[in-house]
Amino acid sequence: MRDIDIKQLLQKSQELKALFVLGQRVIPFLEEMFRFIEEISPILDVINTSIEDNLQKMPKASMQLSKVSEATELATTEIMDTLDGLVLKSYTISTNLKNISSHVGTQASPDSESTESSIAQSEELLNSIREDANTIIMALQIQDITSQQLAAVNHLLETVQKRLSEIMKEFREPETNPLPEV
Repeated sequence: MRDIDIKQLLQKSQELKALFVLGQRVIPFLEEMFRFIEEISPILDVINTSIEDNLQKMPKASMQLSKVSEATELATTEIMDTLDGLVLKSYTISTNLKNISSHVGTQASPDSESTESSIAQSEELLNSIREDANTIIMALQIQDITSQQLAAVNHLLETVQKRLSEIMKEFREPETNPLPEV
């Protein structure tokens, strides 16, 4: 054997030894990783099933949120329309009371003071009713904010559903590209 062949043989044996040392270090890690995968696999199956169940429920939840928003909007609109009608009616009553008051004021009668007091008290009550109605109308403005928040949640649900569906599709359809050979 020549000197060059011996050097090459020594070099190859050193490389082989390094490969075995690396294998001794990597194999326990790989064994631990495989054990971990075996242990986590049932948990991943449960998570996978849970995600699939929730994916099926999300469209229904999204639809229910939309229905709640629509019902709330409808009820709020109806309440606000009714309150607007009450305010209009109170203005009409107030105008009528002023007309009666001016008519009573032109006629002198023993009960005119009592009538004027009743008219003034009625006027105060009507003003109070108007203020209360306006307060309720302002409070019902919250429905717009609630609808916006429900719409945001609905959008989030739809986005999550879409993304989870894409992820689940990736899990169901593994890549067909073969692993590169080493």
